Amino acid sequence: MRKKRAMNSRDFLKYAGIGGVMAFSGMPKISWGQKPKEAVLGIVLPMTGPGGTWGQNIWPLLEIIRDEINEAGGIKSLGGAKIRLVLLDSQTKPEVASRQTEKLIDMQVAMILGSGHSASTIVSSQLCEKNEYPNFCPGSLADEITDRGFKWNGALAPKMSWAGRDAVKFALDMGKKTGYMPKKAGILVEDSPFGMRGGEAAKKTAQEAGLEIVDFVSYPAQSTTDFRSFISKFKAAKLEVMFQANYAPDGVMITRQYKELDFNPYGFIGMSGGHYTPEYLDMLKADANYTCCAVSANPDTPIPGSKELQAKYIKKVGKPFDSTAGQWATGLAVAVNVLERTGTVTDRKAIRDAFRTTELKAGEKYVMIVDGVKIDPETGRNMWAQNVMMEILNQDRRTVWPEKYKTVNPVWPMPKWSERK
Repeated sequence: MRKKRAMNSRDFLKYAGIGGVMAFSGMPKISWGQKPKEAVLGIVLPMTGPGGTWGQNIWPLLEIIRDEINEAGGIKSLGGAKIRLVLLDSQTKPEVASRQTEKLIDMQVAMILGSGHSASTIVSSQLCEKNEYPNFCPGSLADEITDRGFKWNGALAPKMSWAGRDAVKFALDMGKKTGYMPKKAGILVEDSPFGMRGGEAAKKTAQEAGLEIVDFVSYPAQSTTDFRSFISKFKAAKLEVMFQANYAPDGVMITRQYKELDFNPYGFIGMSGGHYTPEYLDMLKADANYTCCAVSANPDTPIPGSKELQAKYIKKVGKPFDSTAGQWATGLAVAVNVLERTGTVTDRKAIRDAFRTTELKAGEKYVMIVDGVKIDPETGRNMWAQNVMMEILNQDRRTVWPEKYKTVNPVWPMPKWSERK
């Protein structure tokens, strides 16, 4: 089988098609009292680089939803204006995300959704705040995005600190239910705000519960490929659970090296990150089994309309969409809801204010995260955002926690590598 090649910038232009090209075509001029023919939304995503798998999974779902809304008559309050999405690649680099965001501001798009990578969103959101431009990110988790008092930015996904907290709560709950209570844990995270906030929250929650954090390791995702020295220390210390925040490429390498060194804690738990992506499962196959990860929804999480939307995505792409794609589906749903309520593509303050009063139930108009959306008018963060825990079982991502959302029972502790079939 030919190894899948990482997407580069040239591949992206071919992949994005007209969405990438039209970023430079300018905006139509609207006369006073005239309804626009298009509602243009700026999208900044990592289509290449370490986070490229996220963008590549997200974009086809946005295309499906855009086409369905346009075929159903577009934005009614704008006289049936069609949605146009302008996609620009951040390359998983904050400085590139900032330049791409500046292009969208210069284009005068109705609003910006970006940028799908916490470190990039932290930087690009500063630019939007400075320019008083409505921007919110459906999928970036870093706490800083909404903890700086900004008025023109927001976020829909659970905070990364919530993911770290919930990963520890899940491990402790599994310990109580099975008798395999972890007493010593390790943290292994990439060193951007995404990984660090999750790791810091996991450490705090664990220490408050009496779970010892023996080792806290952070690393640069762009350049680290060998984790054996870290893993050897984890194994020697007899750690019983690992809390992780990794992208898909490094998550795959770490798991392979866990197996190579026969490291067998009770569980590997991702605090969001690459463990829930289709690429993680595709690359590891059966070796991905029993990996857990905190997500805002999972392919089997019981959300109204999810099965039907998953079927359309599978027909287009060949596999189910993941948690981050679901967050971005929700983002497009929120953007359309804001445009419908305001009836404008040019009044930035009205758009900003409408976003901060958004309230949508899970399953309503493409909202694909558990418990739905209610934006905190002060911070711009989704107050209803919650995590569920998925576990890969029989090479399928299943929802196993909490009780309210689980579809199968979790496996804890996970079998040792030598015991797996």
